[in-house]
Amino acid sequence: MQNILVTAFGSVGDVLPFIGIGGELRTRGHAVTFIGNPYFEPEASRAGLSFSPVGTLDHFQKLMTDSELFHWKNAHERVFSHFVHVVEGAYEATMRLHRPGRTVLFGGPGCFGAQIAQERSRIPLAMGMVAPSRLPSRYDPPYPSWPLSPWAARVARTRTGLRFLHRLIVARSKLSRLRCSAVQIPPAAKPLLDEVNRVRASVGLPALGGSSKVRPPLRNASSACGQTGSLIDRRTGLQEP
Repeated sequence: MQNILVTAFGSVGDVLPFIGIGGELRTRGHAVTFIGNPYFEPEASRAGLSFSPVGTLDHFQKLMTDSELFHWKNAHERVFSHFVHVVEGAYEATMRLHRPGRTVLFGGPGCFGAQIAQERSRIPLAMGMVAPSRLPSRYDPPYPSWPLSPWAARVARTRTGLRFLHRLIVARSKLSRLRCSAVQIPPAAKPLLDEVNRVRASVGLPALGGSSKVRPPLRNASSACGQTGSLIDRRTGLQEP
């Protein structure tokens, strides 16, 4: 029997699939604990899961009533701002519930604290995604944000056009950084990255870089992951039915 810790934060659509998977794992004889916002405790209980709260109901209500989450340009950064307060709590809950040799982590949106615990204690970790748009392609660069200008929308219809637009976006980003350094403009605040690095430093892990990334990159994502409707890390030993 495995000690499975499921961690997910976000909206109802982000979290409930992970509670459902946790419930299925429980029926297969595993001990499963859900780590998340107290709003989801009733659903976790109905699924037969143990529950470890992180955050408050007020945090969840602020997330659900934040209209800026739907802004085409700033949505990504805005979502991350709502995860700052759960990094340390999720890490502490994961380490408190960790049983060496028996624990497997299953992480969803906002599971940065669980990822720190995985790196700190080498706990097997599986990551799940409920939004296919977030899965990186092996062949194509990320699709640019909408709205696109008419000419860019036409270019983006082909793989070659997508690659061309991606190069333009990367070049524009590099030029912007050069301009900022030339006139000594301070870098934009990244509260989630700062919080992740603060928690990492407190447990003896090196800081992540100054980019917008808040997790260490996988060395070989294609060999570490298998697609089953969600991503399953083969190293956890979890098997498909």
